[in-house]
Amino acid sequence: MAYPTKPTVSKPEWATDVGAIKTEPSAPRKQTGWGYIPGTLKGEKPIMDYINWNTFVTGVWITWAENALDDIDARISNKKILTVSTMFTTGW
Repeated sequence: MAYPTKPTVSKPEWATDVGAIKTEPSAPRKQTGWGYIPGTLKGEKPIMDYINWNTFVTGVWITWAENALDDIDARISNKKILTVSTMFTTGW
């Protein structure tokens, strides 16, 4: 089975500077998401800090997934068989 074609657009790398303003939304906010402003048909607008945090975290997870897939690919290429016990003892 062939790998899917890798996207030609770059992955999100956002708000990676040390001084970047990022704020993780509270658990209730993440659960409810954005909604309508009561009494209007206008939707809420997310604040800059939340957008920066979300885009930054998305990039971090994509990088982690790419690294994990590269590791799996290398292990398959080296004919190392992954078993449940090796995954628990080696972290993969």
